[in-house]
Amino acid sequence: MLTIITYILFIPLILSFLHWATFMNTEGKDERGQIILGRVSQVTWGLIIFGGAILLIIDVLINLSKTSFQQGLLILLSIVMILNSTFIFRIKKTM
Repeated sequence: MLTIITYILFIPLILSFLHWATFMNTEGKDERGQIILGRVSQVTWGLIIFGGAILLIIDVLINLSKTSFQQGLLILLSIVMILNSTFIFRIKKTM
């Protein structure tokens, strides 16, 4: 089950990473881009810490295998990058 979710989230992970990298190269250098990246980074780092803590708690309680833990990390990274890209898009529209 986790393998299917991992494969499904891999393509949006790549697309959101490309969106973030494009934004960094084109608009991330001016003052407005720095403000947008600062706001997005606050949310992103919070999600990484919160998601990592949840994953570690699940690992302690259930004793995940190495493969399941790696898939959980990939799912966490995918969700964070998708939300990162979404927040960049939404904040860019409102500013």
